[in-house]
Amino acid sequence: MGIQSRVEHFTSTSLFHLQYRCIQQLVPCVWDTGQTPMAAILWWQCTNLWLDGLESSSLAAHCQMLASLEAQLLGFEKSIPPYATASPEESVLGVNYASGSAGIRDETGQHMGGRISLNQQIAQHATTILQLADLFGNGNLKKVRKHLNKCIYTVAMGNNDFINNYFSPEHYQTSSLYTPEEYAELLVQQYSKQLSILYKYGARKFGIPGSSYSGCAPEMMTRYNTNVCVDAINGAVVQFNAKLVAALGELESKLTGAKFIYMNPSLGYSTDFNVTDKPCCTASTTIGAGQCAPNQVPCDSRQNYVFWDAFHPTESISLVDGAATYEALSPFYADETKGALPMMEAAFVNDN
Repeated sequence: MGIQSRVEHFTSTSLFHLQYRCIQQLVPCVWDTGQTPMAAILWWQCTNLWLDGLESSSLAAHCQMLASLEAQLLGFEKSIPPYATASPEESVLGVNYASGSAGIRDETGQHMGGRISLNQQIAQHATTILQLADLFGNGNLKKVRKHLNKCIYTVAMGNNDFINNYFSPEHYQTSSLYTPEEYAELLVQQYSKQLSILYKYGARKFGIPGSSYSGCAPEMMTRYNTNVCVDAINGAVVQFNAKLVAALGELESKLTGAKFIYMNPSLGYSTDFNVTDKPCCTASTTIGAGQCAPNQVPCDSRQNYVFWDAFHPTESISLVDGAATYEALSPFYADETKGALPMMEAAFVNDN
């Protein structure tokens, strides 16, 4: 199956243009599922939550920013509520199931504490569907599935299965059991089954970001005692993404009516973001390693930083990525689609 590649150059002007043109709601709902940073999202999308210019080191903040911007651009007036607080009435427009440290594999991130794996997020979505069936009348699942057929599902997974599993050998055995290629194949096989379950529940429109190059995260460079991107990690990510693209093509040909849009991870940003190897805040080296240490003053020029803490991007990067995601998903709401499995870079193209 052919894959169309699209690359977009975003500027501040285009961001405002994108906001301006969304005068009305373009899709009935959006679901979001996965991880953060834009990496663990089962997201049924319909939101516009702003952080009022405040940065946060929490995993949820980046996910909320991306989900919020995309939903705002799609014309939704309210934020997508998290599963924990969403009422059946609110769930008609979408639910955010995202969970920090979550992964495709159930054990991923367990050393970080409580998290909700993709399997658990899908189970939560099943509960939401039953609630919607009652809301639509007499437990009518047919009406719910018809509604979900029109919704956008953003599912972003993979990062944590590498940085909080395979490349954390002090906590997990996967790197001793599998080569990077074998592990990538294992992940994609499980991921395909999980996406197929969502299809069975009624999902038809899928936005699937590739796993980002987490070997360039400051925390991973610190772990490997280097000041450049860790090739071992990024190489494993490349194998995962290549296998994922192939798997999505197979799913699209097999699942009647399903449409998958794959979004390439960014290979770089505008040179305005010239601090790429260190976080804006002082990262903790103990509890919550890599996240912002408490009671520390952050950097002055945060607009120049790619990373807020040692894992997660700044608000500026989130805005860029959110706008790019909106453009990547345009075949779901545009009058005409442009081929199977469109691809695009999920951020600025490096000027260098």
